[in-house]
Amino acid sequence: MEQTSWAVYTPEEDAQGTAWARERGERRQRALNEHAKHMARQRGERKALAEEQADWVRLERLERFVRQSVLPRTQPHTMARRQVLEALGEAGGLCTARTRNADGDVVVCTLDAGHYDPDDKPPFKDGEPGGWHKADASIWNDLGAACIPHAAL
Repeated sequence: MEQTSWAVYTPEEDAQGTAWARERGERRQRALNEHAKHMARQRGERKALAEEQADWVRLERLERFVRQSVLPRTQPHTMARRQVLEALGEAGGLCTARTRNADGDVVVCTLDAGHYDPDDKPPFKDGEPGGWHKADASIWNDLGAACIPHAAL
């Protein structure tokens, strides 16, 4: 102020100081904007994490319900039990032999893997399958054209 002989400081006449103040204000505003974006991202990530955790809790409840209520009510060696075990990811020990019934539907064996013995024939049509494959009322061996033996998979 002494060099320019100003009696009172007037910002509009101080080009250098005004430019610095403007730059400082712009830097401050950019920092505030970046901080606001960062906080919004964190809120979004927290919300997504909370939703994911809620999904896991629901899945765990559903799995517990299926294990405690649905699975005990299914009969052994039925398609209903096989479907429940597949949904739980525990059908790995079941036979994978398949055939087609008269309606063209695919029928999957519901017995344990490794049971198949073509010489152990069932005593009658609706009887126990012996060593053959069984799914609900269907009993078959691996010789049919529409059959896939479990050893082939």
